[in-house]
Amino acid sequence: MINNCGYIIFFKILILTSCKSWDPNTQFANEMAINQSFDFSSKNMNSKQDLYTLEIGQSLAEITKNLGYDYKILAKLNTNNANWVMIEYRYDHQRVELKLKNNKLIDISY
Repeated sequence: MINNCGYIIFFKILILTSCKSWDPNTQFANEMAINQSFDFSSKNMNSKQDLYTLEIGQSLAEITKNLGYDYKILAKLNTNNANWVMIEYRYDHQRVELKLKNNKLIDISY
């Protein structure tokens, strides 16, 4: 009995000391470092001129057809009668923010 208790205590101590606790701050910092080192330039964009083919009123499907799916969602808001989305495309060192309402382009910021 004493021998079994010793084994149980030994294994509990072994398990408790070998467990690594999860730190959300460390995980977030690691993910942000990976995202910052990742090149956001789209491989689907043929040239810088693709950024200038944008027109107010285009649908999100038309935009992704021209620029590709490699965009970053900056903000998203769903209300009763409208869905608002702000996305960002990057090409080389150029950054373009697009604001969409109900999947239609309403604003372009270069």
